[in-house]
Amino acid sequence: MSKLAIAAETDEDRYDTKTQVRCYDCGVDDIDISTGKLLAVVDGVMKANTFARQAEIQAWEQEIIPCEHTLCLEQGPSRNIDSQGRPPSRNGFECQLSSGIDLGHCSMCDLKGNLWLCLECGNLGCGRAQFGGSGGNGHGLKHTEETSHAVAVKLGSITPEGIADIYCYACHDERSDPEIAQHLSHWGINIAEREKTEKSLTEMQIEQNLKWDFSMTSEDGKELKPIFGQGFTGLKNLGNSCYLASILQCLFSLPEFEKRYFHPQDPPPTTQTPAEDLETQLRKVAHGLLSGRYSKPDTDVIASEYSPEIPSQKGLAPAMLKHLIGQGHEEFSTMRQQDAFE
Repeated sequence: MSKLAIAAETDEDRYDTKTQVRCYDCGVDDIDISTGKLLAVVDGVMKANTFARQAEIQAWEQEIIPCEHTLCLEQGPSRNIDSQGRPPSRNGFECQLSSGIDLGHCSMCDLKGNLWLCLECGNLGCGRAQFGGSGGNGHGLKHTEETSHAVAVKLGSITPEGIADIYCYACHDERSDPEIAQHLSHWGINIAEREKTEKSLTEMQIEQNLKWDFSMTSEDGKELKPIFGQGFTGLKNLGNSCYLASILQCLFSLPEFEKRYFHPQDPPPTTQTPAEDLETQLRKVAHGLLSGRYSKPDTDVIASEYSPEIPSQKGLAPAMLKHLIGQGHEEFSTMRQQDAFE
């Protein structure tokens, strides 16, 4: 039986992307991408996170510290393992477990993604299935239950800089390992040659928070209809900013706040650093929320008789205001969840 699926249009559907390498010193516009190590370099650049993305991830990251299990890790007899499912080495040696299973996949199933390496014995086990992430059968956890080995690292998350997802099953929490390079080298993994191939747990959390589809229905199950106009402008969720949005909407619904900060006929405040000026940022938010200028249907959503999606607002992203009021603050400079009362 064939099934017909209708998927949302993506950027890949809208645009044709072409990668071109230029050398400004030589004046060559189109260098053969297969020349030397150029293909690997280009691939690394295209997959790398932008500075803004790195800052976003860093802001989301919790304070992960070592534990007694990572600091006092005892490893079994060393051996080389095929941690990324690579072909046999040039001398013909093919890495295998003692049971003869190819280490390119989980030791208990055929999954080749979401693999966790036990740093104590070198076993590869698939992780638990992640919502919005890769699949898994929990064989890494099963290995821990059978052996009491506590510390594992997610292979696809390892970077040459030594950043990786490390989980301690004894502590039931994410941990760091100051000697991660040495512990990986014990299993034949050169951290300098690693390539990050999977999203980290933090990156998956960011993606899910930003893409979370909040219910647009009332208590009786009826779908809410979007409204537009002055005073009806929404704020976009920055991943954890629902507390900020609720506070701003409440404050700017007060006549006193509107009178103080909403001056559509006046020029903006005179300042050399508008991004660092609270008056400028609050007046900008007031104009965005109250003027109705941005309270319009999202032009990227096309309503039709075949689509149940109703065009709503894109919403304003108060990222600059959040960055300003959070500067130097231990809690609000991060992307951790907050309460409106705080």
